[in-house]
Amino acid sequence: MLSDPERGTTLVTTTARNTDRIIAMTNVMRTDQQGVGELAVLIEDAWQSKGLGTALAAHAADVARRGSLSRGWLGRAGCG
Repeated sequence: MLSDPERGTTLVTTTARNTDRIIAMTNVMRTDQQGVGELAVLIEDAWQSKGLGTALAAHAADVARRGSLSRGWLGRAGCG
């Protein structure tokens, strides 16, 4: 995790062949509103349009639910 666990969770994604290279980053962060969080998925350009973002967003939603976040917003951006 790259963030303070009290504020949220940061997950990094690598390929099976090269675990030293990060291809995506997912953030699930708490907000000031009770039960509301922010979800952001950042994926390297070469890995976009392959379903990775959908899979990471679904996993992040599970992480958020386990952390008592019931509502959230999604921000999406590509690496350039």
